[in-house]
Amino acid sequence: MGKEICIICKQFLLEGEIKMGKTTKTKFQVSGMSCNGCSTSIGRALSRLDGIEKAEADFQKGSADVSYDEKAITKEKIIETIENLGYKVEGES
Repeated sequence: MGKEICIICKQFLLEGEIKMGKTTKTKFQVSGMSCNGCSTSIGRALSRLDGIEKAEADFQKGSADVSYDEKAITKEKIIETIENLGYKVEGES
């Protein structure tokens, strides 16, 4: 037995490579947060979305740091999710 891979495993690996996108890290400037509960709400809502790898909000800094897969979720969907919670995305860096 060599290093051969069966056809099922080859297909699985190929699909995995196709689906995996580039990880993007963006800091969104968010207004309207007033406590740790606000930060937690944003972090939890974003973490539930497909394509989000990491999401942390900080009410004191007025920001949300988000790492996401560009092929799985758009920046617009992230902003929409934050704003649907009642906060305003003022910009990004």
